[in-house]
Parts: sequence; C-alpha cells; structure tokens
Amino acid sequence: MFPETVLNTERLTLRAFTDADIEDTRASCGDALTQRRLPLPRPYTLDDATAWFTGVEEDRLAGPGERGRLLDIPPGPRPRDPVGVGPVR
Repeated sequence: MFPETVLNTERLTLRAFTDADIEDTRASCGDALTQRRLPLPRPYTLDDATAWFTGVEEDRLAGPGERGRLLDIPPGPRPRDPVGVGPVR
C-alpha cells in the first residue's frame, strides 16, 4: 500500500478523503445534474455518503494503492471532485 500522500501544486491539491468531506459528498451526489448523469441512489442521503466513504477507506486500508482521493481546486473552500487512484487491472 502507498503511504497516505498529499500532492500539492499551485493549481490543485490531491488528498485523501476525511470525515469532514462526507456532507460535501452528500451535497454533490444529490445535485440534480449529477443525479441525471450517474447511477446514484435517489435521494442521495447522508447515510449513502457515509457508506460510500467507509467503502473507500476500507479499500484504501486493504491496499494496494489509494482508491479514493479528492481534488481540491482553489479558490473555493470545498472539495471539487472525487477521483480514483489505484492499480491498473
């Protein structure tokens, strides 16, 4: 497993999810446009976001690699996009 790493550039930060991101995940996955484009539960609840986050963390701890990361793009205070990082299969 890779160590938990934060990657920073002038334009973005790539970091692991934290518990503080669960509400933002619920909000973004409950967005009408996101709901139209992705097969997500409707409505997307806080329990759904917590379950997804728990699965990402379990995958990360099981290795190899880190599966769930957040891409933060300034200047906003909230995370922008979840991305997956893991081994190529």
